[in-house]
Amino acid sequence: MDSKCGHRNLVEEFCYNSYMQISDKPILFLDVDGVISPLSHRDPEEYPPIFEEERIGEPWPMYLAKIHREWLKDLSTHYELVWGSTWVDIGFKNINTFLELPELPFVDFPDREKPLWKLKAVAEYAGERPFVWIDDDISSGAFRWARQRDVPVLLIKPKKIEGLLEKHYRKALKFAKNLEIERGEVSLP
Repeated sequence: MDSKCGHRNLVEEFCYNSYMQISDKPILFLDVDGVISPLSHRDPEEYPPIFEEERIGEPWPMYLAKIHREWLKDLSTHYELVWGSTWVDIGFKNINTFLELPELPFVDFPDREKPLWKLKAVAEYAGERPFVWIDDDISSGAFRWARQRDVPVLLIKPKKIEGLLEKHYRKALKFAKNLEIERGEVSLP
């Protein structure tokens, strides 16, 4: 379905339209399991080489990537970073510390048993703001919803055994820079 701006919102496509919040950055929603830390019952040797076992105060080891510090610091200049994870039950303090991030807001997911439970919470949090959502568990219903949304959205679904990779970082960065051009915050060369 075409949106009002004449482009479709899809995983790899961007919709640039005249609607933009003047004062608010777009939002970048980040999941933990399967994004910040690969998630699999496979041998950790199969994880991408950027991930290393880290003990960050949790009762189990996590596989984290130090390069994420740099990527998220860069993305935070373009986005409001928001945790989009059920880790709120455990807490983000140790992950924030490892990633050298300040305390970040998070999406509350109260309706975990309902269909599209993550989408509903993310959509309500975002309101009319553009956003990127990086989650290994984005449903097909969320992709259908994104195609119909009139405000720019980019959904990135990493493979849970791979987590957040440079290609995902670059897609999110390109999306932000294109939004900034559309908003007149950056001029074209």
